[in-house]
Amino acid sequence: MKPTKEQKVLFAVSAPAPDGVTVILLGIPAGAWEYMKGGKTHSFDLTKAGFPLRLALFGKETTDAVEQELREQLEIAGVEVEDRRGQDFSI
Repeated sequence: MKPTKEQKVLFAVSAPAPDGVTVILLGIPAGAWEYMKGGKTHSFDLTKAGFPLRLALFGKETTDAVEQELREQLEIAGVEVEDRRGQDFSI
């Protein structure tokens, strides 16, 4: 079942700034959070817009539940990642 308009995440992609960085903005209304929090996903294939990026969002009730889901999905995909949660990635 596809999400309704009120359950969708909105996004915008900037043109590259003078430093060459492109900014992706995500707007997540309450309806989208309600849709995602049970584990449903929203995905964006920005390769169709010329950006080498695919993005998937999902929700779970707790940080631990999100971490468990991430680890399970990464294991299925055979992807190893570096845990960098202590690093600040804010703009």
